[in-house]
Amino acid sequence: MTAFVPKINRFTVAFGIALAMSAIGAAKAAQQAGLQLREYLTRLVETKTREGGDDLVSRLAVERVATGELSTAELAGLAILLLVAGHETTANMIGLSTLLLLQHPGQLRELRERPELIDDAVEELLRYLTIVRTGLTRAATVDTEIGGHRIAAGDGVIALLSA
Repeated sequence: MTAFVPKINRFTVAFGIALAMSAIGAAKAAQQAGLQLREYLTRLVETKTREGGDDLVSRLAVERVATGELSTAELAGLAILLLVAGHETTANMIGLSTLLLLQHPGQLRELRERPELIDDAVEELLRYLTIVRTGLTRAATVDTEIGGHRIAAGDGVIALLSA
Protein backbone atom coordinates (compact mmCIF):
# COMPACT_ATOMS: atom_id res chain seq x y z
CA MET A 1 0.00 0.00 0.00
CA THR A 2 2.97 2.35 0.39
CA ALA A 3 3.34 2.71 -3.41
CA PHE A 4 -0.32 3.70 -3.47
CA VAL A 5 0.14 6.80 -1.27
CA PRO A 6 2.56 8.79 -3.50
CA LYS A 7 0.29 8.27 -6.52
CA ILE A 8 -2.71 9.46 -4.50
CA ASN A 9 -0.74 12.55 -3.50
CA ARG A 10 -0.02 13.25 -7.18
CA PHE A 11 -3.73 12.99 -7.98
CA THR A 12 -4.52 15.30 -5.07
CA VAL A 13 -2.01 17.84 -6.38
CA ALA A 14 -3.52 17.51 -9.86
CA PHE A 15 -6.94 18.34 -8.44
CA GLY A 16 -5.48 21.34 -6.58
CA ILE A 17 -3.76 22.64 -9.69
CA ALA A 18 -6.94 22.16 -11.68
CA LEU A 19 -8.89 24.24 -9.22
CA ALA A 20 -6.37 27.07 -9.47
CA MET A 21 -6.72 27.28 -13.27
CA SER A 22 -9.39 29.09 -15.32
CA ALA A 23 -12.98 27.89 -14.93
CA ILE A 24 -13.09 26.01 -18.24
CA GLY A 25 -9.54 24.72 -17.96
CA ALA A 26 -10.11 23.75 -14.34
CA ALA A 27 -13.19 21.72 -15.17
CA LYS A 28 -11.38 19.83 -17.93
CA ALA A 29 -8.26 19.30 -15.81
CA ALA A 30 -10.30 18.17 -12.80
CA GLN A 31 -12.28 15.79 -15.00
CA GLN A 32 -9.05 14.38 -16.45
CA ALA A 33 -7.50 13.96 -12.99
CA GLY A 34 -10.68 12.26 -11.79
CA LEU A 35 -10.60 9.85 -14.72
CA GLN A 36 -6.93 9.08 -14.07
CA LEU A 37 -7.67 8.46 -10.41
CA ARG A 38 -10.56 6.12 -11.27
CA GLU A 39 -8.38 4.24 -13.80
CA TYR A 40 -5.57 3.90 -11.25
CA LEU A 41 -7.92 2.66 -8.53
CA THR A 42 -9.58 0.22 -10.94
CA ARG A 43 -6.16 -1.28 -11.73
CA LEU A 44 -5.36 -1.33 -8.00
CA VAL A 45 -8.60 -3.21 -7.22
CA GLU A 46 -7.85 -5.70 -10.00
CA THR A 47 -4.38 -6.29 -8.56
CA LYS A 48 -5.65 -6.56 -4.99
CA THR A 49 -8.35 -9.01 -6.09
CA ARG A 50 -5.65 -11.30 -7.56
CA GLU A 51 -2.90 -10.79 -4.98
CA GLY A 52 -4.59 -9.63 -1.79
CA GLY A 53 -2.69 -7.67 0.82
CA ASP A 54 -2.89 -6.27 4.33
CA ASP A 55 -5.08 -3.20 3.73
CA LEU A 56 -8.73 -2.25 3.42
CA VAL A 57 -8.86 -2.28 -0.39
CA SER A 58 -7.30 -5.77 -0.45
CA ARG A 59 -9.73 -7.06 2.11
CA LEU A 60 -12.74 -5.68 0.24
CA ALA A 61 -11.36 -6.95 -3.07
CA VAL A 62 -10.82 -10.48 -1.75
CA GLU A 63 -14.00 -10.69 0.32
CA ARG A 64 -16.41 -8.77 -1.93
CA VAL A 65 -15.10 -8.42 -5.49
CA ALA A 66 -13.69 -11.93 -5.84
CA THR A 67 -17.01 -13.34 -4.60
CA GLY A 68 -19.08 -11.20 -6.98
CA GLU A 69 -20.74 -9.22 -4.21
CA LEU A 70 -19.15 -5.99 -5.54
CA SER A 71 -17.85 -5.17 -9.00
CA THR A 72 -14.38 -3.79 -9.60
CA ALA A 73 -15.95 -0.48 -10.61
CA GLU A 74 -18.00 -0.35 -7.41
CA LEU A 75 -14.96 -0.91 -5.21
CA ALA A 76 -12.96 1.66 -7.20
CA GLY A 77 -15.78 4.14 -6.59
CA LEU A 78 -15.83 3.28 -2.90
CA ALA A 79 -12.05 3.79 -2.75
CA ILE A 80 -12.51 7.27 -4.27
CA LEU A 81 -15.16 8.03 -1.67
CA LEU A 82 -12.91 6.83 1.15
CA LEU A 83 -10.04 8.87 -0.22
CA VAL A 84 -12.01 12.09 -0.54
CA ALA A 85 -14.08 11.69 2.61
CA GLY A 86 -11.23 10.34 4.69
CA HIS A 87 -7.88 11.62 3.51
CA GLU A 88 -8.76 15.07 2.24
CA THR A 89 -11.05 16.06 5.11
CA THR A 90 -8.64 14.71 7.72
CA ALA A 91 -5.65 16.47 6.16
CA ASN A 92 -7.57 19.73 5.94
CA MET A 93 -8.82 19.48 9.52
CA ILE A 94 -5.31 18.87 10.83
CA GLY A 95 -4.00 21.92 8.98
CA LEU A 96 -6.89 24.16 10.04
CA SER A 97 -6.70 22.98 13.65
CA THR A 98 -2.95 23.64 13.77
CA LEU A 99 -3.44 27.12 12.30
CA LEU A 100 -6.21 27.94 14.79
CA LEU A 101 -4.11 26.81 17.75
CA LEU A 102 -1.14 28.84 16.50
CA GLN A 103 -3.44 31.87 16.27
CA HIS A 104 -4.52 31.28 19.89
CA PRO A 105 -1.26 30.59 21.75
CA GLY A 106 -2.97 30.64 25.15
CA GLN A 107 -5.16 27.70 24.15
CA LEU A 108 -2.19 25.86 22.67
CA ARG A 109 -0.20 26.44 25.86
CA GLU A 110 -3.09 25.11 27.97
CA LEU A 111 -3.27 21.94 25.86
CA ARG A 112 0.47 21.43 26.23
CA GLU A 113 0.25 21.89 29.98
CA ARG A 114 -2.92 19.82 30.39
CA PRO A 115 -2.88 16.97 27.84
CA GLU A 116 -5.99 15.47 29.43
CA LEU A 117 -7.93 18.23 27.63
CA ILE A 118 -6.85 17.07 24.16
CA ASP A 119 -9.81 14.73 23.52
CA ASP A 120 -12.32 17.50 24.26
CA ALA A 121 -10.23 19.99 22.25
CA VAL A 122 -10.31 17.70 19.22
CA GLU A 123 -14.10 17.40 19.48
CA GLU A 124 -14.45 21.17 19.74
CA LEU A 125 -12.09 21.77 16.81
CA LEU A 126 -14.11 19.33 14.69
CA ARG A 127 -17.29 21.18 15.61
CA TYR A 128 -15.89 24.69 15.22
CA LEU A 129 -13.92 24.13 12.02
CA THR A 130 -16.16 21.64 10.28
CA ILE A 131 -15.24 21.61 6.61
CA VAL A 132 -18.20 19.50 5.54
CA ARG A 133 -21.01 21.96 4.95
CA THR A 134 -23.70 19.66 3.61
CA GLY A 135 -25.82 17.94 6.10
CA LEU A 136 -28.30 15.22 6.70
CA THR A 137 -31.39 15.15 4.51
CA ARG A 138 -34.59 14.15 6.22
CA ALA A 139 -38.34 14.38 5.66
CA ALA A 140 -40.65 15.72 8.35
CA THR A 141 -43.07 13.04 9.57
CA VAL A 142 -45.43 15.51 11.24
CA ASP A 143 -46.23 19.20 10.88
CA THR A 144 -43.84 21.18 13.05
CA GLU A 145 -42.22 24.57 13.49
CA ILE A 146 -38.50 25.24 13.91
CA GLY A 147 -37.17 28.73 14.54
CA GLY A 148 -40.44 30.30 13.43
CA HIS A 149 -40.54 28.37 10.15
CA ARG A 150 -43.43 26.01 9.45
CA ILE A 151 -42.43 22.57 8.17
CA ALA A 152 -45.24 20.39 6.86
CA ALA A 153 -45.28 16.62 7.11
CA GLY A 154 -43.47 15.28 4.05
CA ASP A 155 -41.36 18.42 3.53
CA GLY A 156 -37.67 17.80 2.99
CA VAL A 157 -35.19 19.43 5.35
CA ILE A 158 -31.41 19.56 5.49
CA ALA A 159 -29.65 19.85 8.84
CA LEU A 160 -26.33 21.61 8.20
CA LEU A 161 -23.49 20.00 10.10
CA SER A 162 -21.88 23.39 10.68
CA ALA A 163 -24.97 24.75 12.46
